[in-house]
Amino acid sequence: MAAAVMWLGANAHADGMPLPNGGDLQFNRFFIIDENGAPKEPGNADDTRFYLNYAHCACGKADAGLEKTFEYEITLTGTTTANRPAEVWVGTDCNNDAVRAMQCRQLDMQTIADISVLATSPARVKLRLYDLLNVTAADMMMPDCRKEELAAKLWLLVDADGNGSREYWKTVDVAQTTNMTGPIGEVKSVDTKAPPLPTGFNASSGEEAIVISWTAPTSRADDIHVYQALCIDEEGLPVASKRALYQTTDLLCGRPQGIMLTETSLSDVDGTPLTEVPEPFKTLDTRFVCGEATKTATSLTIGEVDNGKPYKIALLVIDRYGNVDGVYFNRTIVPKPVTDLWEDLHDRNSGVDGGCLLSQTYGEGNPLTRVLREFRDTTLARSAFGRGLTSAYYATLGKLSVEGSVVLRVIAALYLLPLVLVALLWHTLTLPGMLALFVLVALRRRIRRVALAIALLVPSLAAAD
Repeated sequence: MAAAVMWLGANAHADGMPLPNGGDLQFNRFFIIDENGAPKEPGNADDTRFYLNYAHCACGKADAGLEKTFEYEITLTGTTTANRPAEVWVGTDCNNDAVRAMQCRQLDMQTIADISVLATSPARVKLRLYDLLNVTAADMMMPDCRKEELAAKLWLLVDADGNGSREYWKTVDVAQTTNMTGPIGEVKSVDTKAPPLPTGFNASSGEEAIVISWTAPTSRADDIHVYQALCIDEEGLPVASKRALYQTTDLLCGRPQGIMLTETSLSDVDGTPLTEVPEPFKTLDTRFVCGEATKTATSLTIGEVDNGKPYKIALLVIDRYGNVDGVYFNRTIVPKPVTDLWEDLHDRNSGVDGGCLLSQTYGEGNPLTRVLREFRDTTLARSAFGRGLTSAYYATLGKLSVEGSVVLRVIAALYLLPLVLVALLWHTLTLPGMLALFVLVALRRRIRRVALAIALLVPSLAAAD
């Protein structure tokens, strides 16, 4: 895990009686712990978010792994003659004597023994994310971390004059950005809640590809950061190698997170039913990440798969903090070749005749039919525009039938005549030549109209003279 640090002095708030000599405590810096167990300073905002997620909360609660705590550096600006301790509290309104016992919890082991030394020797306060989320007695009875997005607070309370009350206090919102500087300024909260799942999942096979589609969720859609897919081939191996953008306790500290991907059914696809959830889907094994789509996408295409082979597929929904949820498909999906119109024409040696309006109108053996097919295969097939015209014809007029009716054949011949003439000119003259001919004809007609107008105008002018 990359490191991050918060510069928090300007973001903290103090109230109540000032310390003697006007000293003031500061939350100077905030360190996360890297993968080697050492406190490190800032990387970027995403590094910070990845430390304030569910996986870090749960690993901290279980006291597992290396990245289970974070640290604040506490300093004193100015000096004070009060050799008083500073108590460390978590919760809401911890400066209020009336509600402190109900809404807050003191972290006894983190008490700073003498605040006067902080001017020259900063202290480190070590906390778990779990401490900031599970504050009350009821929270502590929960078997799991609270799954919420919130601004968690840390407090320093000082009995400045030794009378038994806590007159001085300082608080900070963990990950708050107000007046904060540095690369993590955009981080606004702690988030241990998984993003919402879309609906309407489907998957289909393509040419050496698998396409997953879905309908975006109607609530909390802005909590989604990215989609990723997991793929397992028929031998149980990964399909591709892509960087995982999520985090689980399995990955972070070796403790099962117990994520249960939702089963989603498929219809009208090749493949066989799954009898159990594949093991890599139970732990969201990062080796099996095979595709990715942006947060606004409603489909994801998986490449690097082979036609005719079955694949097990899951889709994951991930937020900016690395929290994750997802679904898996309960059948394998088999990519297969897609035969388009041009492949079909090639396979049938250009002999598409059944249901073809032109061949039924002019006759299968008619020289005109053969010329029109040659126009299709040698002229139109050379360009995307021409192939598009052919596809449009077979999707519309080509589906009409006049077979068995002489009257319908005559009517069709009359209606098709303009198209046939254009096709013959295009085939003979090429498209530029045909367009040039049309331009010349149009110019000739325009010249004739101008000449006629002049001829009519001259006698009128002569009569006027």
